[in-house]
Amino acid sequence: MWKKLVCLLSVVAILFGAMGLAGCVNEEASARKRINRLTEIEIPTDAKMEYHYRKDLGFAPGRESQYTVFVFENDPTEWLLEKEFTEGRNEEIEKHFTPPIAFLSSLEIPDEYLAKDFENDAYLWLYTSGVYFFYSVEKQMLIVHIQGY
Repeated sequence: MWKKLVCLLSVVAILFGAMGLAGCVNEEASARKRINRLTEIEIPTDAKMEYHYRKDLGFAPGRESQYTVFVFENDPTEWLLEKEFTEGRNEEIEKHFTPPIAFLSSLEIPDEYLAKDFENDAYLWLYTSGVYFFYSVEKQMLIVHIQGY
């Protein structure tokens, strides 16, 4: 009897684990697809999603903001050039990623996934179709913020 119970519990645990893993994969695929649909920019497959938050905007049903962070193993120089990211500081980009932006300040984004040291961290940026892209050269980290589409 105990063996059957342990076996059944093991099977249930494996199924829940598999469903959780599938949910993570689907979340990443969904984030990538939404970015591509809005901007026609495809995030390279070697970029690993490290953080993702999507929030429905209560005042506008069906509109959602999204904050997604990808980390690259290798510097994606060609991709950045191809997508026409701009090098150098930009006050609007810096202002956008500095709280108190309503969306960003309502989240508890882990410190390591924030764009913040603009004076010391070289970065590239792109703004297109209401979507902000911020690439930290030092961290090889891409932040994509969709403002609510």
